[in-house]
Amino acid sequence: MSGINYSKWDNIDLSDDEEGMHPNIDKSLMIRIRREQRAKRNEEEAAERKRLEALGTPEAKKKLEELERNRKWSADDMCTVVSERTIINRSDDERKKQKEQEEAALATMTEDQQAEVKFQKVFEKEDELTEYAKIDDLIDCESWLRQRNQLLNEDSCNWMLLHMLALEMDGKTSAMELATRNYLMMRNILDLAATAKQQPGQVIMPFFMQIRQPEKTAELVKESKEFAKKIKARAIEKKKEEAAAAQEAHDSELS
Repeated sequence: MSGINYSKWDNIDLSDDEEGMHPNIDKSLMIRIRREQRAKRNEEEAAERKRLEALGTPEAKKKLEELERNRKWSADDMCTVVSERTIINRSDDERKKQKEQEEAALATMTEDQQAEVKFQKVFEKEDELTEYAKIDDLIDCESWLRQRNQLLNEDSCNWMLLHMLALEMDGKTSAMELATRNYLMMRNILDLAATAKQQPGQVIMPFFMQIRQPEKTAELVKESKEFAKKIKARAIEKKKEEAAAAQEAHDSELS
C-alpha cells in the first residue's frame, strides 16, 4: 500500500460559502434543532389525536381521519424503535426485508430528508463516537475501530466535525485537538478504502501499521494541528454569528 497522502487537507476551508466541512457542521446543528421542533409538534399532534379519540363523535372521527391523512412523515418516524427487545440473530431474509423497506421509504424523501435519516441514525451512536473522540493511544483507537467498523462512514465523520466544533466553542481545546486527530484517522481510512475498493474495516490494520511508523505519526500530528486551527477559526466565526443573531432577535423584540 502506498504512503498516506495528507496534502488533501491543505485546502480545506471552513467559510460559509464553501462546500467543504463546515456546511455539514451547520447542517447537523440545524437538523438537531429541527428534530427538537418536530418532537414538540408530534407531542401536540398525539395529544390532539387522543382528544379526538376520546370524543368519539362523527365530527371528531372525521377530523382524526383528516389529521392522519395530512400527517407528515419524517426521519424520526423512520427511526422509531418498534420493540424494546434486541433482536440478536435476525435472519438474512429479515435484514434484507428491512433494508428494502428502508430504501423504499428513502426513495420517497427529498435529499434533505434522506440526510436527516442518516444523521438520526448516527446521533443514536453519539455516546460511542464521543468515546472514540477521547481515545489517546493509537493501539486503543485501532482496537475500537475494529470492534465497531460499522461506524466507519461519512455520517460518523460529519458527526465528529460537529463534535469538534462544539468542543472548541465550549473552550475544550485539548479535547478538540485529540478528537481532530481521531477524525483524521477515520477520514483517511475511508479514503483508503475507497481508493482500494474495499470495505473500510479491511483497511484498518494496514492503515495503523503505517501510522505507527514514526515519520507517519509525525505527519499525522502536524496535519492534526493544522486542521485544529481551522476548527478554532470556525468556532470564533460561529460565536460571532450567534452573538449577532441574538442581538438581532433582541432588537426585534424591542422594536
